[in-house]
Amino acid sequence: MRRSVVVSFLGVIVFFSLACNYLLASGSQTMNPVQLTTTGDRTSFSGDYACQATDSVLLYIDKDGIATLSITGIVFVDYINCTPDASGFQATYTLMGLADPDSWLVVFTSCNEGGFSAEGTISYRDNKPVGSVSCTRLTGPDAGKVAMHVWIPSGDVSFFAPLARVTQPQPFLLP
Repeated sequence: MRRSVVVSFLGVIVFFSLACNYLLASGSQTMNPVQLTTTGDRTSFSGDYACQATDSVLLYIDKDGIATLSITGIVFVDYINCTPDASGFQATYTLMGLADPDSWLVVFTSCNEGGFSAEGTISYRDNKPVGSVSCTRLTGPDAGKVAMHVWIPSGDVSFFAPLARVTQPQPFLLP
């Protein structure tokens, strides 16, 4: 009699344990969607030159943890003098990644629908996106070179690395 009580008790514990973890195992557990806006300091690269701008940034994480980071800002037509497109045309980089709701961290792997690879992470703890990401060219003569790098939020680059703060787009030659 005693053995059957112990086995039944253990069976109930195992059943409840499995039931509690079923949502995680089945993938049916969802997270609350997140949509955050901020600005970021973008550096765009062309050959040996780079130009800087402050862009608008939108981080959206859906209920399944799929994250989309949209970075929109001016387009440079001359990277030697960092001349923006006179028409005011803006371009958007769209990065895709996965969010971990336990660590509040998004890891990015794709940029512009696979046209570039992406690398970097953004923390969104306390609804404040913080981090840096890059898009790297996959093809052509510049394959493997960074096309764009952004620090989020704008003006907080000293948190990540010693980089001079530029308020106006300024050209600089890469080493």
